[in-house]
Amino acid sequence: MPIDALAGAAALAVLAISQFGFRQNFRNICDDALISLRYAQQWVAGNGLVFNTGERVEGYTNFLWTVVLGGTTALSQALDADPIQAASLASSLFGAANLGLVAAIGRRLFGGAVLPVAVSLGVCAADNAYAMWSFQGLEGPFVAFWALLSLWIAMGDGPRRTGALGLSLAALWMTRPDAGLFVVLLLGFLALDAWRGRRSPDVAAQPNVSSIAIAGGLCLVVYALYFLWRFHYYGFLLPNTFYVKVGGGVDGWARGGEYVWSFVTERAGLPLLAFLALLRVDRLAVRVLGAWVLLHALYVASVGGDFYAGHRFFIPLIPPLALLLGVAVERLQRVADRLGESVAPAVSVGVATFLVLGWAGAS
Repeated sequence: MPIDALAGAAALAVLAISQFGFRQNFRNICDDALISLRYAQQWVAGNGLVFNTGERVEGYTNFLWTVVLGGTTALSQALDADPIQAASLASSLFGAANLGLVAAIGRRLFGGAVLPVAVSLGVCAADNAYAMWSFQGLEGPFVAFWALLSLWIAMGDGPRRTGALGLSLAALWMTRPDAGLFVVLLLGFLALDAWRGRRSPDVAAQPNVSSIAIAGGLCLVVYALYFLWRFHYYGFLLPNTFYVKVGGGVDGWARGGEYVWSFVTERAGLPLLAFLALLRVDRLAVRVLGAWVLLHALYVASVGGDFYAGHRFFIPLIPPLALLLGVAVERLQRVADRLGESVAPAVSVGVATFLVLGWAGAS
């Protein structure tokens, strides 16, 4: 089956499972999403980005997603539709769209090989938490979308690549403050390759320092304008949620460590196999995604994790982990090829099937 057809089928599966979960959940979404939706409704009503009219308190940490919810709210009001269902559908659509980006990155990363892409798509579609958290109206799938889009742009070529990369990274950073980690990693690895005069095998064009500086500068300017606006509007450097949850100095490492480890063990330890991809650190995507997964996991541990089932803080990392697992499968394919043409295909397909079904059964 062609990669595009696989991607379409996987995306439709995620969308269908996600919206089925929404209906099974009595059309309810997470309370955190309702906070953002309240800000969006106040904004559409002309009262500003506030929870209570006249009180400028930044009680959200997902600015650009809240703006999107403003759009879904306005549209639902115009169509006399349910704003909660509109918010759920929006997050589900981004959850599904991410599989298209996984396929696009995988096509360049794996040189057109179908099996590693199929494994990456299968893991995303099979992860129960990914589909279930995609209907909750939260920003997790939206964060993954901008991160994957930024990586895909960086791996490509074209006259508009630099500007598109800068704007995409700015959108990612404006979606969540902690997503700035991905911005630094992608630009940093691109700059390192440019300084060394090397081109990663999964990148279409040789990076150069000037284009990376322009992309980074554009990202910084856009984000700085947003930051100055929000500081003027709310009067604090960080969202109120930081001061409430983290600013008190409570040590969350113990709880956070258990949260991270439970994410791994509830998937039968299979996420650890994704780090076999680090055998291919010559590839930009492997370095960026591998570093992001590791550092984001440390960040989640440092803030104490979360009490909800399904590990929503790791939802943006499911597609990166799936791509890394695809790289691991590609490496195993090469090992299997040494067994001979009659045995290698069966071994490769068997391993791939085990990984996807194992991930689905465990999650």
